[in-house]
Amino acid sequence: MRGFPQVDYRRDPRLPVSAPAVLAASDGRWDVIAEDFAAGGCRVVSPVPLRLGTAAYLTLQLPSGAGHVAATATVAWNTAAPPWRIGFAFARSGGEERARQVRTLLDANPRLGRRPLPLRPSARLRLGAPPDPCPVFTRDERVVLRAARDALAVRELFGRHAVRAVELRRALQGLMLHGWVQTGAARATDRRWSAVLAETLSTGGARATRDRPADGAGYRPLRGRRAQAFVDLARAESAEGHDASAVEWLQAALAASPEDPFILAALDALTVGHARG
Repeated sequence: MRGFPQVDYRRDPRLPVSAPAVLAASDGRWDVIAEDFAAGGCRVVSPVPLRLGTAAYLTLQLPSGAGHVAATATVAWNTAAPPWRIGFAFARSGGEERARQVRTLLDANPRLGRRPLPLRPSARLRLGAPPDPCPVFTRDERVVLRAARDALAVRELFGRHAVRAVELRRALQGLMLHGWVQTGAARATDRRWSAVLAETLSTGGARATRDRPADGAGYRPLRGRRAQAFVDLARAESAEGHDASAVEWLQAALAASPEDPFILAALDALTVGHARG
């Protein structure tokens, strides 16, 4: 991933909403999905990579009656391998209207405004209170439930499934929001989980990822998928205001990809920059 924006989560909260969107950039036009939204920007899953600073035009159809967004934007950060995730910074024009749309989304679903807890690499997962009634869990949620049942560390979960680290992070945050998965010291599991897990985990989950170098635009021969996943997780933690957690993820990434110049620079930006400020 290139670009490591410093984001003030309190000033510009990013809401974890999924919105169909159209991306126009570099003489191309694509139907895409925005994975989050804020007055100042959004994150998009793109079928093609785009360079930092690339100008773009985005249109989004927000859920919950929040309306339509049409904005010029620039690429603020991007991932170095597919799936191409791109962070866009909106132009200032239209910012007041987008802030109103953020408030509309929060009014419709106050849970969106809850600041996610930091996900530290060393934290250990555990099962919380079981759901009643039991929902239909997604593939990624089933992977997280297995990890919580087995009391894996967060780092181990994302290291095993590095290719889907961003999706698993979103699934983990959703399960934690409901209290179904927690972090902390191991404790006795509620007996009601037995029936839930017997049904839920009978379906296969995502396969563990073999750690090999990522390919595609921005290919770095010394950075494997595990290190790249940890860098992506560091960016996500920093974007939510959890810089201490972001530093820990960058340290884990550096352990997986020693002397990586980007990781070293990102660590310097988060540690030295904050010390000066």
